[in-house]
Amino acid sequence: MKAHLLVALLIVCILPSIASPQTAEEIIERNIAARGGTEKFRAIRSIKVTTVEEANWGGRGSSVLRTMRPDRMRFDYTWQGAPKAPIIPTTSAFDGKVGWWADQHKGLQTPHAVTGDTLEELREQAQKQFAESLSELQANGNKVEFVGKDAAQGKSCYKIRFTTHTGHVRYAYYDAESFLIVQTEQEVFMKNKKEELLSTAISDYRSVNGILFPHTFKIDSWLTSAFAQATETQLFGRRL
Repeated sequence: MKAHLLVALLIVCILPSIASPQTAEEIIERNIAARGGTEKFRAIRSIKVTTVEEANWGGRGSSVLRTMRPDRMRFDYTWQGAPKAPIIPTTSAFDGKVGWWADQHKGLQTPHAVTGDTLEELREQAQKQFAESLSELQANGNKVEFVGKDAAQGKSCYKIRFTTHTGHVRYAYYDAESFLIVQTEQEVFMKNKKEELLSTAISDYRSVNGILFPHTFKIDSWLTSAFAQATETQLFGRRL
């Protein structure tokens, strides 16, 4: 997986009652209700999220993620590995069928079409932003399973496993009281070798047009740790 896609994946990288939920569908429904409800989500046609990031060794980055129903996205990312190092821009996009990539760090000054795993990563990123229900997740080829109760970020949580049609696995931890996602874990593959989980602590939910969106992300992996802050989240009832 390309390193900068991990950020995007972050950016998209997301109804209480007396009875405890017994299925993944119940938990996902309560999460949507807790964040604002299906009706408000369905009114969104496109989303723009602006983020700044800082790694534990001092590297800094910024990004703008634009997504549009049902499965289009563009991700613009810049990274500076050290205070005096050059700023490296990267852009990726998906139009529902074709994916593009431009990465000056790799000498790719102009966009070129991508295939294979990279194309599928872009497709998954574009689709999941607007998959509000279990049926929509399954329609996109995801297998969704309720794992059980677990602890994350000092909270009692419900744990759900999401497996994409390409075999990528992600876990989400839903706070048992608020039903908001407080942590995700993602299996990362590098050169076809399965690596440790990429763990992301999720917090600072804020209301944007009546819908709760997380704004703070703490990322930890076998390689490094980083902090990401969404500085602006914009929702539109039209195409961007």
